[in-house]
Order: sequence, then C-alpha cells, then structure tokens
Amino acid sequence: MIDLLIRGARLIDAATSELVDIHCDGGVIVGIQPATSDAATASAVIDARGALASPPYVEPHVHLDTVLTAGEPRWNLSGTLWEGIACWAERKKSPTRDDVIDRVSEVLRWYVANGVLHVRSHVDVTDPTFVALDALIELRDQMRDVIDLQLVAFPQKKRNSSRRRRDEVSTRLARFRTSKTHARTAFGPSSTPSTWRNATDSSWTHTATRSMTNSHASSKS
Repeated sequence: MIDLLIRGARLIDAATSELVDIHCDGGVIVGIQPATSDAATASAVIDARGALASPPYVEPHVHLDTVLTAGEPRWNLSGTLWEGIACWAERKKSPTRDDVIDRVSEVLRWYVANGVLHVRSHVDVTDPTFVALDALIELRDQMRDVIDLQLVAFPQKKRNSSRRRRDEVSTRLARFRTSKTHARTAFGPSSTPSTWRNATDSSWTHTATRSMTNSHASSKS
C-alpha cells in the first residue's frame, strides 16, 4: 500500500494526451503509469479528473513583510509606487512579531493552495529592531517542510547605510548560512543561489494536489 494515489491526471510534458495515475509514498513520487481502474491501493486517493499535474510553481519576487497592509495606516490614493513606499514607511513603525507572522502565514497558505512551493521575498531591513526580518526567519524555519522560502535583506530606504548597520544585518544573515536556504543582501555583492530544495513532505503533497480540482495543478518535481 502506498500513501497517496492521484488518479486520472494529465502530465504537462506527456507525449500523448492519455491520463495517468501518480503513485506517491514517503512524500515522493514513486511511480507514474497509465490510468486504470485496477489502481494501486493507497491510504489517500485524489481524483484529478483530467486536471494538469505539473512541477510546483515559483514566486520569484514578493515583499512578504508588506502583505495584507493595504489601507494601513492610509490608502495609496495616487496609486503610485512612491506613495506606496511612503505608506509603508508609516506602517512599518508599528509591526510586531505576531503581526508579521499572522499576515505572512496567511499569504503563504494561499501560495501553497495554488501550487506555489518556492517563494523569494525581499525584507525591509531599515527597521532598527529587525522585527520583520526576525519574524520571517522564524516562519521560514517553521514552514520549510511545506514551502521553500528564500529571503533577501533589502534596505527600502537609506540605501547607503553605515558600516555599522551593514554589520548588524550581516550578523542576522549569518543564521541563513546554517540552513539549506540561501541568503542574499542588497547592500552589496551577494551569493547567487544554485538550486532551490524540493519540498518532499507528504502533507504538502496531499494539500497541494487537492488544488487540481480548481485547475491549479501541483506535484513533486
């Protein structure tokens, strides 16, 4: 018996239009074969109903520390980038750890539900307390088995920061280098990530593949 069977899926790179059954066990795909009524026994079965199965999607650029803050403390009436930055400069004076984690967790759940498994986010590091950066590092580690979160230290303002400030950011970034997630900084030369780790947690497989019925196809790459 396997953990998960996805029945009747369509592959994105298949040579034919025939549907397939995808066998998953231990959080990874262990077999793909033509769809058949004589399917393998599985603890959980998802009927893809002909929906597309593809590798996970990637969000290459987002500012997670600012998500779900529209209208706080005021609306961007001009709709311009510059007023948006001004609104954020006012809003970022008030975030707490719980505020950041609650907002970002909600958005990451939306990503996962729609098949996005890799997210690269900038984080404003001009806050002297590093509330957003610390919260996102914590959240990244909590959710690493569900979604791959890469963070970029980004000074939204005061780009030409002092050496002391750069040293403070570098100290915080040292925590990245002890994990599989790469760190980058917008202060100067930075490393370029090679490959992003594939999430292989079985709970992710079950959660993401359910979105197939909504035409958001997902599978392990």
